[in-house]
Amino acid sequence: MTPQMKYKIPLIQKGNSRALDFVLKGLLSVLLLGMAMPAFSRGPGKPVSYNFGNTINITTVNNQIANGVDADEIIITLLDPSNAPIPGVSFVFGFVVGGININETYVTNAAGQVVFQITGNDVGSVSITVKTGGAPIPGSPISLNFIAGPPDPSLSYIVATTTPMPADGTSQDVVQAVVNNAVGPVPDGTPVTFTIMTGTATMTTTGVTSGGIAYAYFTSNTVGSVQVQAQITGGAGPAYLTDQANSANNYVTVQFIIPPPVPALSYIVATTTPMPADGTSQDVVEAVVNNVNGPVPDGTAVTFTIQTGSATMTTTGVTAGGIAHAYFTSTVAGSVQVQAQITGSSGPAYLNDQANPANNYVTVQFTIPPPVPALSYIIATTTPMPADGTSQDVVKAVVNNVVGPVPDGTVVTFTIQTGTATMTTTGVTSGGIAYAYFTSTVVGSVQVQAQITGSSGPTYLTDQANPANNY
Repeated sequence: MTPQMKYKIPLIQKGNSRALDFVLKGLLSVLLLGMAMPAFSRGPGKPVSYNFGNTINITTVNNQIANGVDADEIIITLLDPSNAPIPGVSFVFGFVVGGININETYVTNAAGQVVFQITGNDVGSVSITVKTGGAPIPGSPISLNFIAGPPDPSLSYIVATTTPMPADGTSQDVVQAVVNNAVGPVPDGTPVTFTIMTGTATMTTTGVTSGGIAYAYFTSNTVGSVQVQAQITGGAGPAYLTDQANSANNYVTVQFIIPPPVPALSYIVATTTPMPADGTSQDVVEAVVNNVNGPVPDGTAVTFTIQTGSATMTTTGVTAGGIAHAYFTSTVAGSVQVQAQITGSSGPAYLNDQANPANNYVTVQFTIPPPVPALSYIIATTTPMPADGTSQDVVKAVVNNVVGPVPDGTVVTFTIQTGTATMTTTGVTSGGIAYAYFTSTVVGSVQVQAQITGSSGPTYLTDQANPANNY
């Protein structure tokens, strides 16, 4: 059953009392929720029209906003039989609300009018039947409507809900326009126009509200800030919404930050290898680090580690031009596996080998250092011996590299520079020493040389006792 309230309104004119009954049907939603009083009030009289006597005119001001302030109006104009307005007539409005009798007096103005105002806080309609003598008067019943009204900029705002995001062309900053009218969220489909005021970004928008909210989404490849505005059309025309957090601004600012490194676009590579295991020569490893836009900014951290093997490492620690370097020396011949770790959007990650992407490391090599002539020498260990064709003079080539005696099997080439003798040699080192043996049947001296191959090429060893001589 539709809730109803009945207002008995005695009309007093020239001492004669007549009654009008106001019957309100289908009251506003507050009544339907069980409240004792309807959501309306009466205000001061406004020009309106009702007739009294032979003619009672009823007019209305209708479709006001349901904000509890703007009033729909029932206007009663009192006319005499000649249709002239009757000013100064008192209306005693008698009605009952919640069992309480209420009487209010209205007096017709110079136009013979009184105004009965109703304000509503909820969207909906009120059906009013105006009766006199038990019968509806002409123009009755009256339907008064309360509407949501246009968007209200003072009740709406713009807010950046997702920011900052990486300037990677994909990640989205999000801006909301929350749009309300006098009674709450505007109807779905209310237009909202987003614009970029300053900054560089690509924008997509919903264009209209859903649940009172419209959205704008922004992507960019440019690091920096973007100022965004949202415009609605209110009762006074187009208006920009103000920032929820800073109402002095009719825009919000979203940020795009430097994108993080992307492991899939980065790699590790051994640029210098192998090198001698001489404690000085350097194997070099590069970590090439990119984000979605290219090389990462200078100073991006890269952590190098030795996974296996023996070496001493120094690193730049950070990128320059998108590359970080690690340098390795060793006195141990063999391989060293090196890893490089960066921090991407998903957290720390090891870079893959450019040449072998299945590996998250590269391998550098340290080789046996070559002989070093300056650390090596030749020496006659057994001399003189009889020129009997059997007795042997003996010459040693002591061969070292930077870490000590060269490995067994290092080649040493002995030659007779001057003199006559028969030579046999070991040809290679053992324990860092190679030997040459000489016999002769000719009395006299024999000059002997020993040649090794160092980092600069073949070199004759000098005499330990007389370093000026290479024999």
